[in-house]
Amino acid sequence: GSADTSVESSTVLRVRILTANQSEAWHLQDPHTLKVRLITDSTPSSEIAVTVQVPQIYAFEISDYPTEIGIGGGGSSSFGFMLENTGNGDDSYTIELSDNIPVGWEVTPMNSVITITKGDSRSQLFTAYAPEDFVSGSKTVTVIVTSEDGLVTESFSVEISKASIVLF
Repeated sequence: GSADTSVESSTVLRVRILTANQSEAWHLQDPHTLKVRLITDSTPSSEIAVTVQVPQIYAFEISDYPTEIGIGGGGSSSFGFMLENTGNGDDSYTIELSDNIPVGWEVTPMNSVITITKGDSRSQLFTAYAPEDFVSGSKTVTVIVTSEDGLVTESFSVEISKASIVLF
């Protein structure tokens, strides 16, 4: 009974929760809830809830982008790349062009945000418009991709050259 002092009336219960490897386990917006029920011979069971959140890993890979494209004066050309979420949760990637767009040129979109679930890939296309007076030389456009944590970032550059028709 409760008067029996030879038995501890309380104890500390230590529980270790092992999750799958972070790269395998999904990071979800809401934590997982685990319920622990304590049952003894003579008393009603009691229950505690433990919530477990798998920390998010932010990671991505960019691929399939050109290093050079050709455009005629007053013309346009499209280029793009593939973006794969290699992290363990949904991620919203900010895609922007650096401030080095030459005067008279236009590249669209200047910035965009793409949300990609873990393990999926999406493509992003751009269109570059050259001014009429683009007759020689080349220009460089840099694309910057950043994870929603604001820290994981990567970029690539595309050289835009004068495309001309050569008759043989």
